[in-house]
Amino acid sequence: MDDQLLRSDSRHPTGCTAPKSEAVVISVRDSTSGLPAADGAIGMLSGAGVDDTLEHLDSLRIRGGDQTGTYSVTIDKPGYRTWAKSNVHVTEQGPCGNVIPVDLSALLQPSAP
Repeated sequence: MDDQLLRSDSRHPTGCTAPKSEAVVISVRDSTSGLPAADGAIGMLSGAGVDDTLEHLDSLRIRGGDQTGTYSVTIDKPGYRTWAKSNVHVTEQGPCGNVIPVDLSALLQPSAP
């Protein structure tokens, strides 16, 4: 039930059940091997009134934000160059008012030795 959000207000039907709102979900991979690289990465999300650390979903994905708007995303991981993406536009909402996330792919480039 953790990923469910129950809403009941004038804009959405009573008892409307929707997934938890997520503005951005990023798949993080090593650019050389293609292997998941989210473990040990620190992601930051800013924009739409938030400055927040991204949450790890698993060894591949991180997520953040819970509202529509325009965001900038940065991902730092030891041994890799900083990955950044600006002007990420999150514009869609589901029928219960939940934010439909933008899916991004971050290919982390190893740092020069």
